[in-house]
Amino acid sequence: MMHINTSSKVASFFHGKSRYFIRILWVVAAVASTCILFRASLPPLHPPNITALLPSSETIPRKNMTELLDVNDIPPSEGRKVPVVAKFKDQSVSYSLIAPLEEEFCRHTNVLILVISRPDGFRNRKAMRDSWIYYEDNPKNVTVKFLIGRTNNTKVNLGLEEETQSFMDIVRYDYTDKYELLPLKVHAAFAFKEEFCPSAKYFMKTDDDTVVDLNRMNHFIETNYNEKYLKTPKMFLCSVYSGMKPHRDKGSKYYVPPSLYEPEDYPSFCQGCTYMASSDGIRAVLEKTAETNFLYLEDVLFTGIVAESANVTRYDTLNYGHYVCLQGDTASATLSFFVNFPHILGMGH
Repeated sequence: MMHINTSSKVASFFHGKSRYFIRILWVVAAVASTCILFRASLPPLHPPNITALLPSSETIPRKNMTELLDVNDIPPSEGRKVPVVAKFKDQSVSYSLIAPLEEEFCRHTNVLILVISRPDGFRNRKAMRDSWIYYEDNPKNVTVKFLIGRTNNTKVNLGLEEETQSFMDIVRYDYTDKYELLPLKVHAAFAFKEEFCPSAKYFMKTDDDTVVDLNRMNHFIETNYNEKYLKTPKMFLCSVYSGMKPHRDKGSKYYVPPSLYEPEDYPSFCQGCTYMASSDGIRAVLEKTAETNFLYLEDVLFTGIVAESANVTRYDTLNYGHYVCLQGDTASATLSFFVNFPHILGMGH
């Protein structure tokens, strides 16, 4: 892990960009960890050691997806249900997507962004709405929605129902929403894209501690991604990790037994905070999940193992911007098309 002194670079970067500086500082103060897409690039630094970036606490229970279903969950009260089966080689589960209240929301959408958000993430969603989602000069061909599952907390559910009606930017799926089922949530995001917004050329998955500059994103689409799409329609665009190995220590949170994944190296995969994909890439991954065992490491699973099987190209977003990852006092960086500050100042989990 490389330690860097960013103070001079940050001061230089924000000189003359007070509008963006104020917006970003506000969100950093409001959100525990932040992933930021700027309108300018910073000097290149060395790639991070991904192992050092991974938290070590809380071992994930090795359970079947159906065992993690909470029977006390409160289902969404409104909306047409579309049945979906998440089928993997070793297990499968049925769930439903809830049709969005505005079923024609995708008519003019070129990029669908789904934000992975917890049911009780009211503060984070407010921070995102108040900063970049409804910014006045955002491009009109980008649609942003929050994706949320079920909760057994009555108070949270009531607040979520009110929030959904008030902002019309929340979409739901009818299954338990918990960390251990994050891969199912990502599957639901991909399935939602295919079911309700198939005409959108691009898809972005991001987390609810994120700030995205949508105009800069569109700039990269027009000047770079569209050209790549012509050559490789099935693609992910992200910060790519290569040469990573499965954890074989049974005490590790990221333990993967050989029975689930036998090779000693993972295929190249995307850093999970934020990544883009073509519609063709999402469709190809969904078609190949049934040939792969279910893993709790959703970024490795979908953007690595399944993407490799589906012949989906993973483009490392070199020269598109600058990516920095901070965890406490640890800093590392690699080129990418956004800047990421998870667990900033030691906050977060």
